[in-house]
Amino acid sequence: MARKNPAAVALGRLGGRALAKDRGPDYFAALQAKRTTNAGGRPSVYDPLTEFLQNQPMNRIKRTLYQIADMGIDLPMAAKENPDWWGNEVRSSASRQCRAWLKAGWTVKPHLSGLDPYVVFTRQRVLPS
Repeated sequence: MARKNPAAVALGRLGGRALAKDRGPDYFAALQAKRTTNAGGRPSVYDPLTEFLQNQPMNRIKRTLYQIADMGIDLPMAAKENPDWWGNEVRSSASRQCRAWLKAGWTVKPHLSGLDPYVVFTRQRVLPS
């Protein structure tokens, strides 16, 4: 049995496995080292999304759920079916996903109907063009 890279496993069960084949263990070790920690002191599975949003020069970004999964984030079924999952307020510790975009200074609006569901992130403080 092949030994799993702990950094890849920490990034998400399905996304981490798929990306590990393409990018290798060094990529995941470096990404794990860069991740910030959540309030409990552990890295959040949504840290790659926070980092992605923090590094965007645009004020508005459309991402399909598949593109978000490519970041190594294993989205739950609720993210694919329930627009409330994409809320923009932290209501409990279960709202850790919303901290990912709020911490980066963004809000999100889901568009989950249709064949290719997507979300639109909008920067809260618009950068000058």
